[in-house]
Amino acid sequence: WRLKGALGLSQVCRKWREVAMATPRLWYAIALSAQEQESMITSLMNTVLPRVRSVPAKILLFDIDSDCESDIAWEALKSCQLHQIVSIAELEIIGEDSLSLARLFWPRGEKLPIPCKRLSLAAKKEDPTSGICDMTEIVACLPGCEQLQAEDVHRITISHHECINPIKSLTVVNCSQLMWPMKGLSNLEMLYLESIETCGAVPLVGTDDFELPSLRSLSVYLVTQFPWDRLTCPQLTTCKTYGDYGKTLPKFLLRHRTITSLEAKISTKQDLCALATTADQIESFYFSGDTALLVKWEEPDLQSPPFSKLSSLYICHEKADDEKAQLSLEVFDELVKSRILEVPPFLRPLDHFAVAQLSKECRHEEWKNSPFFLNSSKTLQKEELPYIVESTRYLLRLTWPTGFKTND
Repeated sequence: WRLKGALGLSQVCRKWREVAMATPRLWYAIALSAQEQESMITSLMNTVLPRVRSVPAKILLFDIDSDCESDIAWEALKSCQLHQIVSIAELEIIGEDSLSLARLFWPRGEKLPIPCKRLSLAAKKEDPTSGICDMTEIVACLPGCEQLQAEDVHRITISHHECINPIKSLTVVNCSQLMWPMKGLSNLEMLYLESIETCGAVPLVGTDDFELPSLRSLSVYLVTQFPWDRLTCPQLTTCKTYGDYGKTLPKFLLRHRTITSLEAKISTKQDLCALATTADQIESFYFSGDTALLVKWEEPDLQSPPFSKLSSLYICHEKADDEKAQLSLEVFDELVKSRILEVPPFLRPLDHFAVAQLSKECRHEEWKNSPFFLNSSKTLQKEELPYIVESTRYLLRLTWPTGFKTND
C-alpha cells in the first residue's frame, strides 16, 4: 500500500515534509495486521489519523483468524482506532471468521457508525471451509454501504434489516452457501454470483416468490440451486450466465421482457430454440456453445425469425471443451453473410460483431482463412472480467466497408 511511499516523501526534507503532511490523499490507504504488536499499530494510527483528515480512507485488515479471540489480539485490533476515522471509501477484511467485527468499530460499546461506501470480505484461500459470516452484522456498523463483496467465505448469510437497503452492488464468489433475505435489498442494482454450491432465499426451504425491484444487471456463473423461478426483477436489462441453465433460463427470460443483453452457454438445438422463441427482444448476445446453432435453423418449433432484433453478437468459443463449440469456417461465413452483408428483411443487421479470445496474440484458426475475415477491419479490445477463471479476455471486433459484397 501507499504508506511507505508517504513516509519516505515526508523524510526527504522540511519542505517535502510540510507538503506531505498537508496532503491527506498520501495517507488514506492503510493496511493493518491483526497479528501485529499493539504498540506498533497504535504508533502507526497515531501518525496516520491526523493526516487522513476528512478524506475517505481505504483500509485493509488482514490476518484476522481464530487466534484473534485472545485478549491480546483483540487489544491490538481495538488499537486500530477505526471508530475515529471520519469516512471509509473501501474496507477490506481478510481473515477466517467475522468474529464480531463490530468490536473494531465500537471498542467501548458506544455506537459510532462510520460512513463506508464499499465493504470487501475474504477468507483464507488455503482453507476452503473457513469463514462463517453474517454480513448484516458488519454492514450495520457501516451505514450507507453501497457495495458489498465477499470472496472465499464458506457460508454467508444476509439477514433482513434496514441497514442492507442502501446496498446497490452485491458480489459473492467461491461460497459453499449463500442465504439472502426475501425482503430488503430494494436498491440493489447489480448482483454478481460465481461458484456457489447452494444459493437461495432465507429460509432456503420455501415456495414464496421474492423481488429485487431495482436490479438491472444479474450475473450467475456456476451457481447451483439458483431460484430462477421465484425471482422477479422488473427493471432487469442485463443477464449473464455460465452453467447448465438451458431449461430454466428461457422461462426466466420470458417473464423478464426488459432483458436486452444476454450472455449464455447453449448446448442443444432444443435449448437455443426455446431461447429464441422466448427472448426475441435480445439486442446484445454473448454466445457460448455450439456455434452452428446460430445459423442452422431448420427447427419446426420456430414460429418467428430467431433473435430478429439482435444488433450485437459476441462469439465466446476458446474456452469451450466441446469440439462443436469451436467456430468453424462454414459457420463464420454464414454468420457474416446472413447477419451483416446479405441480411434478409426480417432480420436486423448487426452493428457489432466480435469473437472473444483469451490472449492478445491471435492464434491460427481455420475460420481466419475466410475471405470475409481477410478483408475485414480488425480491432482488438481488452475486456476486464471481475472473477471468472480468466480475468481478462479480448474482443476481436470485425467490420466491413460500406457496400462490401460477398463476391468481392
